[in-house]
Amino acid sequence: MTFINEYVSENDIKKYGLEEIQLSYNPAYRKRGFSSAYKYMWTIDRERETYLMRCRSGREEFSNRVTWVMNLQGELITIETDLAGGGSHSYKEKPYIKIWDLVSIESSAHIQVEHQSIIQLLKEALMIYGDSGANSYVDDVIVKFNF
Repeated sequence: MTFINEYVSENDIKKYGLEEIQLSYNPAYRKRGFSSAYKYMWTIDRERETYLMRCRSGREEFSNRVTWVMNLQGELITIETDLAGGGSHSYKEKPYIKIWDLVSIESSAHIQVEHQSIIQLLKEALMIYGDSGANSYVDDVIVKFNF
């Protein structure tokens, strides 16, 4: 099986504790709650029990920074990436190009997966995530990596 983009079912939101994960990365939601239009999305490989979920986007000087959570067989890994220069600026561009830089990977000390394996899974997931996962505006996306 491979990664796919999808909106997360209510059962999976509860099963994986996604609300608590999102709240931990976005504390302001604890006070004001999620927008009524908010939908959980992820890029998931059910066979490998692995998902990648976008949790936070940067502001101001870190506006290209994206914080992701990867759940790898029950272990949570925090990954930060930056959208690199040289990618597309308009959805009218064909193909649409997205270029990623890796900023950091944080995982617990007891995780039994090599750093390079995490990077490979991240690349696989981001290739499928494309422009915006289940909310993608374009079909023809080329994803490149500077790592």
